[in-house]
Amino acid sequence: MSSACVACAQPGAAAPGGGQLLEASIVLLIAVSLLELRSKRGLAWAAAAALLGFAAEYVGVNMGMIFGNYRYSPGAPLIGGVHPLVPLAWAAVVHASMQAASTWGRRRPLVAAAYAVLFDLAVDPIASTVFHIWEWGGGGPTLFTVPLENFAAWFVLAYVMALLYERMCGAPRGYASQAVIMGVIGLHIALGAPLCGYPWCPYWAAAAVGVLAAYGYSLSRRWRRASSG
Repeated sequence: MSSACVACAQPGAAAPGGGQLLEASIVLLIAVSLLELRSKRGLAWAAAAALLGFAAEYVGVNMGMIFGNYRYSPGAPLIGGVHPLVPLAWAAVVHASMQAASTWGRRRPLVAAAYAVLFDLAVDPIASTVFHIWEWGGGGPTLFTVPLENFAAWFVLAYVMALLYERMCGAPRGYASQAVIMGVIGLHIALGAPLCGYPWCPYWAAAAVGVLAAYGYSLSRRWRRASSG
């Protein structure tokens, strides 16, 4: 881990319990996603996605590869340096993003990967710099203190998971995970925006609201199609 830790220069302190509340929202997203994926093939995909996510995170944390230079907070009971919620969170985010991309036909995995990157753009800057669930080291070009290579890695990894989803699960069903992921993004905005004192914070907040709107537009579009059909 580089000594030039971006998060260590945080202008303001996070509200007590804010990080735990954000983690609780991720637990809810995971639980809802697993309920929607409760078929044998769905749970098999979730297990495969979680294993793939863990492998990528393990390499990222311990070797500084794939996502950039980062580490998870030692306050959590880490497994090989990886936060225990993260592998299942990968599966839950991709599942919710597949729901958001469900009307895109053959382009669904590609669009789902883009939605997953947008999710990370909305939550990563606050989770890392304000609530310190993980911390980024210095080096390389960044966006809102997050390395650009992280977003590229998110797209590739989410795309692979989405392709596997398409093969194992087919077209995504349900709305709940997509609605919950919007709540997760909204919670990051509500908790993080008042505490974020960096010059980039207003631009991040505008981008995060845009991500929330993108998920919301997709959800309303799906509801309209379902009601008219």
